Amino acid sequence: MSTVFISYRQIDDDQKQRVRHFAERLRVRDVQVVLDQFFLDTKPAGPNEGWPKWSSDRAQKTEYVLIVGTQAWFDCFEHHQPPGTGLGAACEAHDLRQRSACG
Repeated sequence: MSTVFISYRQIDDDQKQRVRHFAERLRVRDVQVVLDQFFLDTKPAGPNEGWPKWSSDRAQKTEYVLIVGTQAWFDCFEHHQPPGTGLGAACEAHDLRQRSACG
């Protein structure tokens, strides 16, 4: 079974729900999905290592990364987001940039 990490930028509740519904549809098709929202379902306090490390580890170590490529996500990728915003997406974008350069 393939494992997919979904990288996205949380813009608003509607977009967050669309990402979750998409991830749930993948799960129904026997795709193992790593999504922050699913993690929070089991650990509401978040990861012990913090979101930046959690996000970074998933972006680097998951077999596949699926990017929900909104303008806000690409703003993180290009370092155009305001300081202190989009931190999880910014960490993932940075790691994915490094991952693609190395392999």
